[in-house]
Amino acid sequence: MPTLFAISLFAMSSAYAISNKLNFYNVEVNRTSNDPLYMNNTIEENIHFHTLDYNNLSSIELYTNFVPFLLNISMKLLENVHENIKNNYELNIEDIKVIEAASGSNKLEYQSMLRENLNKMNRIKYTSPEVLLLDLTDFSNYLLQTLIENRLHKTSDNLLQPSKWYKNLLKYSILRQQMKIIINVIEVNICYKFSICVQKSDYKEYLIEWLRHLFNADNVKLRSFFHAISNLLYKNTFGIKTNAKFRQKIGNIWKSDSYYQRNLVDFLDETLSEYDVLKVVNDELRNYVILLKELFKVIDDNYQLNDSNERKLGHISKHFFLWIDNKNIQIKPVIKDVADNMRENVRIWPIDAQNKLDNIWTKIITLE
Repeated sequence: MPTLFAISLFAMSSAYAISNKLNFYNVEVNRTSNDPLYMNNTIEENIHFHTLDYNNLSSIELYTNFVPFLLNISMKLLENVHENIKNNYELNIEDIKVIEAASGSNKLEYQSMLRENLNKMNRIKYTSPEVLLLDLTDFSNYLLQTLIENRLHKTSDNLLQPSKWYKNLLKYSILRQQMKIIINVIEVNICYKFSICVQKSDYKEYLIEWLRHLFNADNVKLRSFFHAISNLLYKNTFGIKTNAKFRQKIGNIWKSDSYYQRNLVDFLDETLSEYDVLKVVNDELRNYVILLKELFKVIDDNYQLNDSNERKLGHISKHFFLWIDNKNIQIKPVIKDVADNMRENVRIWPIDAQNKLDNIWTKIITLE
């Protein structure tokens, strides 16, 4: 049976979905602020806010912990997005200068607007701390999106062209991708710092998280990811029905430039996360989108998110994040864990589900 990464990469080689609400709620997670995922940078500016009063909940704890946390991580993400836009989209020198000029006052703008909103929130009575954290985080994400839009506002007509696979304009593809990075990073860090986590309801949602970590990889890391996949598939097919053409395509992905590789990640992310992706995908990729959606429906219908699998997938998610965050993690064993876990699970599925998965995969690898 095929592994998910192999499926995805093959489909992609042949060729503005931003959630406004982070639907957090409590789950049992044993994570603390000492966890290496937590971005424990301190902001240079002294920001003063009125202490929030939301009924009898711990406003002092929120004030001393969550607000500085949100400021710290948002400042880091603004810098991160700035570097991503400059380095990952083949922009010309003139556009990079425009983006540089627009980014100068972003930190102060963000802090000023967040302060104003916090003071307004002081007059609202909240029934739970989670609701207040959600409102504050949503507003922060809105501010970050606005600042990124401003950076791209005066760029040249080069950003008004469609991307290589996507009918929408490159400017909006950049915004969409960078906001996915921001929301993903903030969700993960809030989960590890405050144990307020997004519960994943199916396997696909884990894969989407991993893909959004890949969005945030620099060109060297992105290339090393595809090299590791190519190397693993060359040595071990993990039961994949394959042929020489398939193996050649996997190798070609590794040899491609990082801009092409990033487009592949974007294509798969949109296929999995955007219901109406067929409206914006280029015509030659429509059949791949249809078959991939069918394939992942079979996977989500049969993959059991039991305690054992959730622990394994959570471990993989953590190591993806640590790898992107320049911790001492090798990506090849992480990818192998993904493949091994899927193989072990498919083996115990009902025979008709295994056959259906195999039939869809066969259609995918025979598409031209």
